[in-house]
Amino acid sequence: DLVVRKRAAIDQRRQGKLYFESNAQFIKAFGLAWLERETPATRSRIGLIYLKRSCNEVVESFFANREAPGVEIFADVWNIRPSCVRSFHTTKSDLKTPMDHIKWQIDEIEARWEHIKQEYPELRTFETSLDDLNSLTGVNDLLRFFNLEPKDKESFENLIGTPKNTGAERAHVEPK
Repeated sequence: DLVVRKRAAIDQRRQGKLYFESNAQFIKAFGLAWLERETPATRSRIGLIYLKRSCNEVVESFFANREAPGVEIFADVWNIRPSCVRSFHTTKSDLKTPMDHIKWQIDEIEARWEHIKQEYPELRTFETSLDDLNSLTGVNDLLRFFNLEPKDKESFENLIGTPKNTGAERAHVEPK
C-alpha cells in the first residue's frame, strides 16, 4: 500500500516536528487514506491549508499547464473521474468535454474538503485564496492561526506580494 510506505519513509526521516507540503493530490489521492490511519490525537497536530480559487482560474490553469483531461496522456493520470472508488460529489453529470470534467473535478475536490472537515473536526483547517496569500494581512492571519513566526520577519514581509511561478513560461492551450 503506497500510503503506508510513504508514511513509513516520512516517519523514518523526521525528528520531532514534521512539515509536509502537498498539492491537490493530497485530496485527490492519498490524503483520506492517510487521515483514516491516524489517531485523533495525531490528527489534532495536523494543519491543512485549502487554497480556494475561482472555477474560471482553475479551468484556465488546467489548460495553461496542459493538465486538462484529454490534452496530454500524462495529465489523465492526475485527474479524478466520477467513476473513482470514493466519490463525494453527488452530481455525476455526463462529462462530454474537458471543461465539463474539470468543473466536476473542482466540485469533487470541494466535496472532499468538506468531508475532511466534518469527518475529522480535530484537524486544524484554514481556507485562503491567492489574493490573501499575496497580502501581508492574509499571510499574518495564516501564521497566527498555526501559531507560527517567521525567523526574519522583515525579509519575509518583503516577499509578500512578489509574484513567483507566474506560469508565463508555459504553453497555453485553449479550452474546448
